Amino acid sequence: DWWTTSTCRAPAPAPAAIGESCNSEGTFSGQDNCEAHATCWGIDPQTNVGTCVALCGGAPHDPICPPGTACALADPMWAAFCLPVCDPLADACTTGQACMQLGDTFACAPLGEQPVTNGEACDAPNDCANGLVCVDASRLPSCAGERCCTAFCDLDAPNCSPEAPNCTPALTQSPAELAHVGLCS
Repeated sequence: DWWTTSTCRAPAPAPAAIGESCNSEGTFSGQDNCEAHATCWGIDPQTNVGTCVALCGGAPHDPICPPGTACALADPMWAAFCLPVCDPLADACTTGQACMQLGDTFACAPLGEQPVTNGEACDAPNDCANGLVCVDASRLPSCAGERCCTAFCDLDAPNCSPEAPNCTPALTQSPAELAHVGLCS
């Protein structure tokens, strides 16, 4: 499950600080040894070890994160994390992760166990293979599901396939350094 419940727990006896290694009770459980206002992210499913990241503070319309990070909504109903911003066209994420669209930003996040390819059905942001994004079927007429994977593209030099020939902006309000990122539709 992706953070589908809320719970109160006693803090860990020696909590891990933001940026430190952490242990989790499951990849997306939210049950970990991070300090208050943080959670374990980028968890290796084999070892349940990840890195503590800050939870977004402030209001949903005006989130607050430490410098160099942005509020990424991993699940619009529950999970908002302060993650380093990445460029999906210059993917610099670690092995097992991809630069993907999470809400109104791009951040490195763990890939699903069996990422799907361009044009295939998807449910979550991490279902698509590296370099792809999960979009609503209305953007891809050939999509056989409610959502399908499509490629990121460079708005300054589009290179989309004939099945999805249009390179459109990926974010509604992009920071200047990501204004060139689009998606094929």
